[in-house]
Amino acid sequence: MSKTLHHLNSEQLAAVTLKEGNALILAGAGTGKTTVLTSRIAWLLENGLAYPEHILAVTFTNKGAQEILSRLQSQVLTSHRMWVGTFHGLCHRMLRIHVKMTPWSDEFQIMDTQDQKSALKRLYKNYAINEVEFPLKDTLRYISNQKEQGIRSLEVIPQNVEDKKYLEIYSLYEKQCLNEGLMDFAELLLSCYKLLQDHAEIRADYQNRFRHILIDEFQDTSLFQYKWIKLLCGKQSQIFVVGDDDQSIYGFRGARVENMRDYLKEFHIDNPIKLEDNYRSQFAILEAANGVISHNDHRLGKTLRAAQTMGDKVLVQELNTGMQEAQWVADKIRSLVRTSSLGASIKYSDIAVLYRNNSQSQPFESTLLNHQVPYKIYGGLKFYDRAEIKNTLAYLRVIANPK
Repeated sequence: MSKTLHHLNSEQLAAVTLKEGNALILAGAGTGKTTVLTSRIAWLLENGLAYPEHILAVTFTNKGAQEILSRLQSQVLTSHRMWVGTFHGLCHRMLRIHVKMTPWSDEFQIMDTQDQKSALKRLYKNYAINEVEFPLKDTLRYISNQKEQGIRSLEVIPQNVEDKKYLEIYSLYEKQCLNEGLMDFAELLLSCYKLLQDHAEIRADYQNRFRHILIDEFQDTSLFQYKWIKLLCGKQSQIFVVGDDDQSIYGFRGARVENMRDYLKEFHIDNPIKLEDNYRSQFAILEAANGVISHNDHRLGKTLRAAQTMGDKVLVQELNTGMQEAQWVADKIRSLVRTSSLGASIKYSDIAVLYRNNSQSQPFESTLLNHQVPYKIYGGLKFYDRAEIKNTLAYLRVIANPK
């Protein structure tokens, strides 16, 4: 057995070595999704079933794309000829190549959310739009919702007077962005989709090129992202989708778990391959998780099996306030570290406290300080979100784009 395959279990092996047809790999948490995806690409190349330029791999984060590329580089020397990236990253790449076929200038730049707000503030000021009556966040949500459905301002039919005003702002925003050469993230996907839709020769070129299309975290795709994928599928394309309907939590961002069911029907897949051996968690944690997940409606169905030992049972502690919760956590940490001195060594650095939002850290921080429990906060502002970095980038944008 080749080096690519020797570390795979039987379910992973079946997925990686699938020779013909489209596939849905229903992969639970900790079952080796990235391993299967990268091994699949390596296996195709090693066996001469694809050239690197035939491969398009779509991930949901830049980190995921880099992980796939770094793993492949240790197995395959020609990974730089493949297209591996996020939806937005791949759309950006296509638009740069074919920018002459779009309304955009060669120097178009990408805006983040803060840049979008700044652009809207300029627009509000120029057209005397009342920010109290039409809050920026509501306008941004309206514009993103339209774009993520593939709808330009000219195609929108307003439902009421308020909707008509938001549509007017959307139209002005589109013109301003085009004039200034500024593109938001939703526009990347929309402009790329329109490029492929409107230019049959470009679409045919990519359909002939990408013989193997692999998509990670498919449960998090939006309807429009799924439509973009279908536009790239040619008669010779083989689609390899990895996802888990039980992990779909981004509905508020437009993710549509129903894409998995539609994909099964539209690409004629009768038997999804299930990855059910979990290598991340102990049996007790999986048992609790399976119990909760079993109540989900409309599941495609799978049951995770633990590769690890039983482990401690999951403890649920219900408390009335955030401060009570923080106090309980602090006491538990001190107890664990104190007890460990009599047996196995547990250090403060072995313990993690997870919370849902950054705003919830305050009670924990103040309580841990009072109990003299050392801690380190992870997260906070990303590098490119820091004020001094954004200011520097703003000057560079002016130099690069006088518009």
